[in-house]
Amino acid sequence: MSVRTSISDISDYRKLCAEAAEIDEIFGSFRNHPIYKSIVETVSGECGSQYATLAINKLPKILDYMDEFRRNDLYGGPQLFRYSNIGAFSPTTLRYIKFAIDMREMFGDLDAMRVAEIGVGYGGQCRILSALFKIKSYDLFDLPEPLLLARRYLDIFCLQNVNFFEIDAGEFGPYDLVISNYAISEVEKSVQDKYIEKVILKSARGFVVCNREFFKYSYPGFSYDPIEFCGKIPGARQSPDWRDEISTNRLIFWSNP
Repeated sequence: MSVRTSISDISDYRKLCAEAAEIDEIFGSFRNHPIYKSIVETVSGECGSQYATLAINKLPKILDYMDEFRRNDLYGGPQLFRYSNIGAFSPTTLRYIKFAIDMREMFGDLDAMRVAEIGVGYGGQCRILSALFKIKSYDLFDLPEPLLLARRYLDIFCLQNVNFFEIDAGEFGPYDLVISNYAISEVEKSVQDKYIEKVILKSARGFVVCNREFFKYSYPGFSYDPIEFCGKIPGARQSPDWRDEISTNRLIFWSNP
């Protein structure tokens, strides 16, 4: 029996990702599949509105990029909601946009940075950041099936210098920024330790969003809690005023350039 390494390490999710990477019909609608919506496309329409408002308030000129960002939603058939000031979007795409603005606010311009992302979904955050900044390189880390799907999705946009890795594939880094939208808080401790050693400690900056309360109570002891996690990374701390749609989630960040 295989050992479950993360909350998303379930056979149905991995199978769906593999099939979407290979079969046109499934790729055309995978983002609206119930399994995928339970793992990646989790944001409600109302929360999407909150993300859009926060992003626009922080950086009003982001409105000029909305049509470019909307291209994220041309593929995979996500559920779209129409918003009065920006038109139709997947709420998950609006979360990626808001997180991109958060990173810009915390770390400045990401042009020419070497970026790593742990837990990649279908590549949506990578695509948003690549549309907003001239990133030098972007390494994506995940299970093999999500990586296949992200490769197919991102190949549509002909992005340069994007690489796809399983954590056991070799040695990596150094990086200017490591990102994880919830994923690193959803893997078990031995896998977290691998990412910490091989990726996170080799990155000058970090933007790590943690599912705090849900996993604390539903999977006790499975993963490091935010305090334990911060203790493993020099300079890492929890942001006291960062917001997402779930108030108990936490942002861990560091900047040691």
